[in-house]
Amino acid sequence: MQIKGTNFQISLWKAPLSIPNGYVVSYQDIASYIGRPNAFRAVGNAIAVNPVAYLISCHRMIAKSGNIHQYPWGA
Repeated sequence: MQIKGTNFQISLWKAPLSIPNGYVVSYQDIASYIGRPNAFRAVGNAIAVNPVAYLISCHRMIAKSGNIHQYPWGA
């Protein structure tokens, strides 16, 4: 399978693969992990367009406030 996206999106979509099972992280945590600590809103937007959410566990990324957002496939 080939996943297409910008370099930023691809680096973001790889990041959740390193989140241990049973943990959640904030968009800001992921932004820092990929070397873009101020890009937490862009992280949220990239998560929203993740074409393979069933393969890449973006549902374990939440807002720093702890809120779970609505995605195209549900909360």
